[in-house]
Amino acid sequence: MKSAAKRMQRLIDGLLGLSRVTTQARPVEPVELSAVVDEALTDLREAIESEGGSVKIGPLPGLQGDALQLRQLFQNLASKRV
Repeated sequence: MKSAAKRMQRLIDGLLGLSRVTTQARPVEPVELSAVVDEALTDLREAIESEGGSVKIGPLPGLQGDALQLRQLFQNLASKRV
């Protein structure tokens, strides 16, 4: 139940984030992907560890974007594997 509730919460958060993008377009800015991925994985650390998983990240570039949206993207990608 807890796992299902967490997944549902992530889905709702993702939908709310998507709705904010369509209504509040923010300008792009420089983003360090390694920092964004670290933050996303910190949020998922408990789930990753409880599944006996691990994540290895190589060097990542910086880019122009929205850090919040990129963090949500990485969280969604990683949580699909957890």
